[in-house]
Amino acid sequence: MAPVSMLFWRFMIAIFLCSPAAGSQVRPDENPSANDLVRQVVSNELKALDQDHTSWMYRLETEKGGATDVLEVVETKQGALTRLVAKGGQPLSDSDHRAFGL
Repeated sequence: MAPVSMLFWRFMIAIFLCSPAAGSQVRPDENPSANDLVRQVVSNELKALDQDHTSWMYRLETEKGGATDVLEVVETKQGALTRLVAKGGQPLSDSDHRAFGL
């Protein structure tokens, strides 16, 4: 399996194990139907999304025509902010910083 795929699945498993759905509210002596279980899981996930106020910061590498550009991305409530930090695989020069208004 590719490293990104393994990382993705590990992340998904961690989310599932730490989510409210993992500590299900169904008592052991009850046997909920599959539909009830799915409804409960979806409800718990939607509730968690509503209560999640996290923001992410990450680096985004894009490749076009063999040249790699690197952006820093910061997510906010109003939207994502991006800043170019490398062009063509090289950090920005002082003149690039001035040209991009950084």
